[in-house]
Amino acid sequence: MSYNFKISDEKDNEYKYNYQINKETILNYNNEDYLNTYSNNKRMIICYGYCFNVKKPNLSIRGTLEYLLENNQIEKDLTYLNGHFIILYSENEKLKLYTDASSITPVYFSKENRVVCNKLEEKKGYVILNPNYNLDLVTYNVSRFFTFKDYDELSTTMLENELITLLKNQYKYFEDKSLNVIFQADNYHKALFAILSPTLVHKNILVKKIDSKGFNTKFGEIFSKEFTMNYFEIQEGEDEYPLDNGINFLSRNNLSNYNAIYSKKNNDLENSLLETVYAIKSEDEKKFNFELNLIDNYRVSNNDYSHYFLIYEPLNVREILNVVMNLSKRDEFKSNLFIINTFKPSLNFYNFTNGNTLREVNLDLKQENLELKGNSISSNNQKFLVNVKLSNFSVSQNLDGKLKKDEIVIYPAKQKVKKGILYKLEYKSDQEGLVYIEGFYKNENNAKRIIVTVNGENFNIFDFYGGRYFYLDGKLNVEIKYTQDYDSLSWQKASTLKVKVIK
Repeated sequence: MSYNFKISDEKDNEYKYNYQINKETILNYNNEDYLNTYSNNKRMIICYGYCFNVKKPNLSIRGTLEYLLENNQIEKDLTYLNGHFIILYSENEKLKLYTDASSITPVYFSKENRVVCNKLEEKKGYVILNPNYNLDLVTYNVSRFFTFKDYDELSTTMLENELITLLKNQYKYFEDKSLNVIFQADNYHKALFAILSPTLVHKNILVKKIDSKGFNTKFGEIFSKEFTMNYFEIQEGEDEYPLDNGINFLSRNNLSNYNAIYSKKNNDLENSLLETVYAIKSEDEKKFNFELNLIDNYRVSNNDYSHYFLIYEPLNVREILNVVMNLSKRDEFKSNLFIINTFKPSLNFYNFTNGNTLREVNLDLKQENLELKGNSISSNNQKFLVNVKLSNFSVSQNLDGKLKKDEIVIYPAKQKVKKGILYKLEYKSDQEGLVYIEGFYKNENNAKRIIVTVNGENFNIFDFYGGRYFYLDGKLNVEIKYTQDYDSLSWQKASTLKVKVIK
């Protein structure tokens, strides 16, 4: 049943239901299960959708609304609310509207028409509601009630502990709910399963994107067995979901890619009406841009899914987004890996990049060790090759080097190098990004004796002195080739390359 709603001064027959908020304001809506209210004297609070306080996830929607009203600090308490909702707060003659932290379904309003809706038929005169602003439904003016803060005074450990606290109990809200979990073979979805793992038994796992390698299907079936879930494959273009009567929830994890969401330039900033309505100051543009990008993030698919589901995003909480923003500026913090390692580290046993389970990885390593011993390779070189096997890098057995998390240094394993022999490195990733490749050979005159090929493009070794950047779109291939035979330590080290992945 559609999530669509419209707030105006009259009933709209396009909607199945309507709720008279006050003499001047009517909420038109399509799903009666989504509407919850709580009132006390002259104060009232309405939720269309669902919400829960991540510090009190056992409360029902009505229980959460009661807490918000009785605690009498609604804008402070909204900081810790997750969900997919609009909330209307009425006190005496005042009436204000709030959305969830990222406005999963965008909300639009027109001061001229005195209308709020999430389905635009006419764009002219309508402005999108920034989720960190409230909308006064008497004056149709907006006012900021939440601002992202810098926590420079707090240590990384303190911020990580706060993130854990705000995430660890969210699963409790869904224990008695009809929950569907989208699955794809990547770390975004590993993190989603890590957070929800205590409550996944008999929930639904949906594999919608059927990839060419079959990893989504393979690991989707494995995860369904591990967590005792109901497995469903949904073909592209089909919308036949396993829906129950009442409210159906769909869980996603699309807010954890902070860097991409923060850095993208939002075209709506150039909208003159938006600039006028919000009176955006130049010093606030970056954070306002981030807030608009939160709304745009997977907007189309969220709108499509909201015809059937209310959507759950673990990070769709203002304070969680604030903490992740601060952590992401420190030490190359990777929120998905942190969540996996904190809540369900055993999921690291599944290598989505290579499509292997832990058992398959172990069998490969045993075979690799037999081959290494047969080739009389040194123990240090064996250790390097085995460690590489467990990473997203892969190298040919004639290479040696050093490996860090997202960085590798390579050079020929033996001093004696032969003309035409290929030394190969490969890196696979399910994310786009940049790769930095640096060489250390300074003699430009002899540089043509070592040819380096990167994704089919040829260079000489000197071209990498000082470093070069390459765009990473899923896969990186590097090949090194000598044009003459050599038997010296200096020529062995001449082809040394450092490859660093920048995500």
